[in-house]
Amino acid sequence: MYAGELGLRLEEIFVRETASFVNKNLLDSGIRKRHDVIVVAIKRESGEMLFNPKPDTMILAGDIMIVLGEAEHLTALEKDA
Repeated sequence: MYAGELGLRLEEIFVRETASFVNKNLLDSGIRKRHDVIVVAIKRESGEMLFNPKPDTMILAGDIMIVLGEAEHLTALEKDA
């Protein structure tokens, strides 16, 4: 999804076991600080959806994060995931 006038994209990012932020909570993951994106939701492997996840929500391998941000920031996050 693309919001043209704002230059923002909404994308799904798959979290691999080797991601630097696996088994960390959102606050400690550094995702927002390092990549300047917002995690809108997390879809667990079980299918459970966590909308507007709290800072203490853990990021697990196999999660799919739904994130909002500029294209180049999303690309950098995808490489880190």
